[in-house]
Amino acid sequence: MALDLWEKAKQLIQRAILRGPAQPSLRIQSLRDETVPWVEPAGLAARPSQGEAVIVYPLGTQPVAVVVGSRTGCPEVATGEAAVYSEAGHYVHLAADGTHIHAPEVTVDCPVSAPSVTAGGYLTLSAAGLSVGGTMGATVVVPYVKDPSGTMGTMMFVAGVLVAVT
Repeated sequence: MALDLWEKAKQLIQRAILRGPAQPSLRIQSLRDETVPWVEPAGLAARPSQGEAVIVYPLGTQPVAVVVGSRTGCPEVATGEAAVYSEAGHYVHLAADGTHIHAPEVTVDCPVSAPSVTAGGYLTLSAAGLSVGGTMGATVVVPYVKDPSGTMGTMMFVAGVLVAVT
């Protein structure tokens, strides 16, 4: 009897293919073409592309899509690590050695009046250029590496204005 129930339960869960644009409901193709609601985890929003695999489970009289799978753009992750990624190859990788953000541009919007960055040691910025803006009410001296040989220099800002570079 338990085996019969297991066989029946396996028949309820379907694998389907996403056939239309992802909205709050998905147009899928399984045994028949149909549109089903998509249940996403709280706090996560995604819109998968057509052709992705969908797992459909009956919930009462209405089937619902519970998982949409895609490996397109997925970075390599080791055991115990996680990543949030897009089809375009952008990702946030929570790795064993730290958090890595891979994207051509990163924008941080911080609506608080005094955002801060705290580093346990040196804070290293590596870029072709550096722009500092905003209001600084004091003199700030920023050390930086001037050239590939490791020569150090400093930038001095007074009230948010760059006044000297050595």
